[in-house]
Amino acid sequence: MLFNLSNPDMAMLSQIRDLVGSTFVEPDRISPANPGIQVFTLIDVDDEIIAIVNKQSDVCSCKIEIRKQGLLIWLGVSQEPIVLAFPYRLISIFKGTDYLQLYCQSWRLKLLIEDKGESQKFQQNLLRQRAIIQSQYDMY
Repeated sequence: MLFNLSNPDMAMLSQIRDLVGSTFVEPDRISPANPGIQVFTLIDVDDEIIAIVNKQSDVCSCKIEIRKQGLLIWLGVSQEPIVLAFPYRLISIFKGTDYLQLYCQSWRLKLLIEDKGESQKFQQNLLRQRAIIQSQYDMY
């Protein structure tokens, strides 16, 4: 789901936390400055995401935070903070030699892998947390 955080209210923040859970480090804030956020260059995305990112800068990049129940993806942090909330249960992941592709419902992000070591650590954390959440859903 896409959220414009220019003027967030408690209901919107609650909805985001319901989708992606809380942070691993206190305090639990919805902020592009949270620890552990990784920056990726976007090499292929949906047209709607391109319009959002290009409106704010020439470089197509995003910040991704691994949270307890999903990913919080910051598309813009200056003029209009826009985030995508991807719950783990709805994410499909594909890895190429130099890219990582994320799908969630109709959203598509193709991320450039620039630092293989950092990217591998990010992917391991993502897959580990996704497996934990998936195992909870498999029990029901």
